[in-house]
Amino acid sequence: MRFTVRGVPPRKNDRHALTIRGGRPVRYNAPAYKDFAKRLAAEVRGLTPIGSGLWDLHVVAYWPRWRHLDQSVPYADADAPISCLLDAMQDCGLIDDDMRIMSVTAEKRHSDDPRLDVEITAVAPHTV
Repeated sequence: MRFTVRGVPPRKNDRHALTIRGGRPVRYNAPAYKDFAKRLAAEVRGLTPIGSGLWDLHVVAYWPRWRHLDQSVPYADADAPISCLLDAMQDCGLIDDDMRIMSVTAEKRHSDDPRLDVEITAVAPHTV
């Protein structure tokens, strides 16, 4: 299963809004996460939901900005959108439980067209 979610991917902490007194974070309150979840739901409409088996996830994140270190690199950690992606996949009904994801590989690249290219593949039962 492959799909693309257009726009700047949310970072791993964009799905939380901290309380004033440092209490427990409130999930799904950040506007960036809500916007991302809506875009994801629109992209996966019509795909068969995952409700059984085990799966691998491969994500290529395309970021629109550069970070200039000793070499120029796309501005964000490679794993930055992963936790938001997993939560949004579950929230929009693409997967019944993100614990079905057995492995995650992530890449980051630069592009003026920011997006996430996502591929989910079944894990052979004998490899678990």
